[in-house]
Amino acid sequence: TLPDWLRQPRSGAGVVLVEPVAGQGRAMSDVPRQASAALLVGPEGGWTAGELAAIQEAGLTPVSLGGRTLRADVAPVAALAALFEAWRAW
Repeated sequence: TLPDWLRQPRSGAGVVLVEPVAGQGRAMSDVPRQASAALLVGPEGGWTAGELAAIQEAGLTPVSLGGRTLRADVAPVAALAALFEAWRAW
């Protein structure tokens, strides 16, 4: 479950994708480069307010991929590409 995952220890960057309408997302370039990253992608329809609060309390950085809402199956691929580009990790 999400609460169980959030309680697990992590090293590296913690990034959560948020929909543009959430109004909370920063640019991927705002995520400091680290040796690893955990990328959390939400369900179709977006995160609930309670889920977003728990995610931010766990220290993950909310990131938006721009003004378009992507499908949940496409978002991880786009996010990884954006992260690799932001970190110049190609």
